[in-house]
Amino acid sequence: MAKKDLILLLLCFVFTVISSCKKHYDTNDSDLTSDTPGSEEVSDYTWNSADIISITLNGSSVFTNSTALSVSGSKVTITSAVTYDISGSSYL
Repeated sequence: MAKKDLILLLLCFVFTVISSCKKHYDTNDSDLTSDTPGSEEVSDYTWNSADIISITLNGSSVFTNSTALSVSGSKVTITSAVTYDISGSSYL
């Protein structure tokens, strides 16, 4: 009987803790005003297919069609903000 009482007590405690948690919304935050522009732009979703840099993963090797990337073995360092097409799979 004591085991059932202990479980019931723990369940009541957990329920009390969970139900007492409340989310806090700061309505005075200047980031929430409707006149604040977002960071998304139409140009974020458009690109010229000729400008896409291809990265192909092949096991522990990486291949690319561009000198704009730094490739060392299985490590690729992206150095510019352009559109990348990453394909293949890697295992390390």
